[in-house]
Amino acid sequence: MAPPSNGIPNDPRRLKESSVRQQMGQELLEYLTQYNFEMDMKHSLTHKTMTSPTQKDFNQMFVWLYHRIDPAFRFQKTVDAEIPPLLKQLRYPFEKSITRSQLAAVGGNNWHTFLGLLHWMMQLAKMMEQYSAGAYDDACHDAGYDVGGDRIIFDFLSGSYKEWLSVEQEDDEEDDAARLIEPH
Repeated sequence: MAPPSNGIPNDPRRLKESSVRQQMGQELLEYLTQYNFEMDMKHSLTHKTMTSPTQKDFNQMFVWLYHRIDPAFRFQKTVDAEIPPLLKQLRYPFEKSITRSQLAAVGGNNWHTFLGLLHWMMQLAKMMEQYSAGAYDDACHDAGYDVGGDRIIFDFLSGSYKEWLSVEQEDDEEDDAARLIEPH
C-alpha cells in the first residue's frame, strides 16, 4: 500500500475498534501495575483511565514510560512541548499524525491515537528490557549469529552512557567527567 500523498503514514493498527483499544488498555494497565507506576509516579490508575483519561493521566503515563526507555532523561519543558521531538527521536512511525493541538487534549476522540502511542512505548520498553537481559541471544545464536562481542560492547556502552548521564551539571562537571572516564 502506497503512503498517503500528504506524507503522513496511516496507522495499520485498528485503534478505533473498541476491542483493540480494550486489549491495549488492559496490556498497558498490567504493565504499569507490574512495574509500580502508581508508586513511582504517586498517581492512581483505574480501568476507566484506559478508556477516558485525563490530560494528567496521559502525561504521567508518557513520562513514566519514557523513563523506562531512557531513565536519565530529564523533562525540561511541559510534557506536551517535549513529546514531538521525543517521538521523532524514538522514530515513532506515526509521529507526524500527532499535532500539538491534539497533545493538549488527549482524551475524547483523540484517545485512540494516544493509547496506540503509549502501547507502542510499552512494547519498546519491554523489548529493550528483554534485549538487555539477553532474551534474544539464543535466537541469534540459533540463526548462526555470534552476538557475544555485541553483548560485551552493548553492556559496556550502556554502563558508560548511564555513568556519563549521571554527572550533574555543576561547576565540578569537568572533574566529575574526568574521574568517570579514567577507568575506561
